[in-house]
Amino acid sequence: MVDADKQIQITTTQTVGSVANTALGGLQNADNQNAAIRMKEGTWGPTIIMMSIILAPFVWHEWQVVLDSCRWLPGLN
Repeated sequence: MVDADKQIQITTTQTVGSVANTALGGLQNADNQNAAIRMKEGTWGPTIIMMSIILAPFVWHEWQVVLDSCRWLPGLN
Protein backbone atom coordinates (compact mmCIF):
# COMPACT_ATOMS: atom_id res chain seq x y z
CA MET A 1 0.00 0.00 0.00
CA VAL A 2 2.78 2.43 0.89
CA ASP A 3 4.72 1.60 -2.27
CA ALA A 4 1.61 2.19 -4.39
CA ASP A 5 1.02 5.59 -2.77
CA LYS A 6 4.68 6.47 -3.24
CA GLN A 7 4.53 5.45 -6.89
CA ILE A 8 1.38 7.56 -7.43
CA GLN A 9 3.07 10.55 -5.80
CA ILE A 10 6.21 10.11 -7.92
CA THR A 11 4.13 9.84 -11.09
CA THR A 12 2.08 12.91 -10.16
CA THR A 13 5.22 14.90 -9.38
CA GLN A 14 6.78 13.91 -12.70
CA THR A 15 3.60 14.79 -14.58
CA VAL A 16 3.35 18.22 -12.92
CA GLY A 17 7.03 18.84 -13.62
CA SER A 18 6.58 17.87 -17.26
CA VAL A 19 3.56 20.15 -17.66
CA ALA A 20 5.40 23.02 -15.96
CA ASN A 21 8.45 22.58 -18.19
CA THR A 22 6.27 22.49 -21.30
CA ALA A 23 4.43 25.64 -20.21
CA LEU A 24 7.67 27.48 -19.43
CA GLY A 25 9.13 26.43 -22.77
CA GLY A 26 6.01 27.72 -24.53
CA LEU A 27 6.22 31.02 -22.69
CA GLN A 28 9.88 31.37 -23.64
CA ASN A 29 9.06 30.72 -27.30
CA ALA A 30 6.23 33.27 -27.17
CA ASP A 31 8.57 35.86 -25.64
CA ASN A 32 11.15 35.21 -28.35
CA GLN A 33 8.54 35.58 -31.07
CA ASN A 34 7.23 38.84 -29.55
CA ALA A 35 10.77 40.18 -29.37
CA ALA A 36 11.33 39.29 -33.03
CA ILE A 37 8.09 41.04 -33.99
CA ARG A 38 9.10 44.18 -32.07
CA MET A 39 12.52 44.16 -33.76
CA LYS A 40 10.87 43.95 -37.20
CA GLU A 41 8.53 46.84 -36.34
CA GLY A 42 11.47 49.12 -35.67
CA THR A 43 11.64 52.15 -33.41
CA TRP A 44 8.25 53.61 -34.33
CA GLY A 45 6.13 50.49 -34.58
CA PRO A 46 2.38 50.48 -33.96
CA THR A 47 2.85 49.57 -30.29
CA ILE A 48 4.92 52.69 -29.58
CA ILE A 49 2.62 54.94 -31.60
CA MET A 50 -0.51 53.67 -29.81
CA MET A 51 1.14 54.02 -26.41
CA SER A 52 2.10 57.59 -27.28
CA ILE A 53 -1.44 58.42 -28.38
CA ILE A 54 -2.94 56.86 -25.26
CA LEU A 55 -0.46 58.50 -22.86
CA ALA A 56 -0.41 61.97 -24.48
CA PRO A 57 -3.44 63.34 -22.55
CA PHE A 58 -2.02 62.20 -19.23
CA VAL A 59 1.36 63.75 -19.98
CA TRP A 60 -0.34 66.98 -21.10
CA HIS A 61 -2.39 67.13 -17.89
CA GLU A 62 0.67 66.58 -15.68
CA TRP A 63 2.57 69.28 -17.52
CA GLN A 64 -0.32 71.73 -17.03
CA VAL A 65 -0.45 70.94 -13.31
CA VAL A 66 3.30 71.51 -13.00
CA LEU A 67 3.12 74.82 -14.87
CA ASP A 68 0.14 75.96 -12.81
CA SER A 69 1.85 75.30 -9.49
CA CYS A 70 5.35 76.49 -10.44
CA ARG A 71 6.50 79.60 -8.55
CA TRP A 72 9.24 80.23 -11.11
CA LEU A 73 6.66 81.24 -13.70
CA PRO A 74 4.95 84.27 -12.05
CA GLY A 75 3.16 85.37 -15.21
CA LEU A 76 1.20 82.12 -15.40
CA ASN A 77 0.03 81.99 -11.75
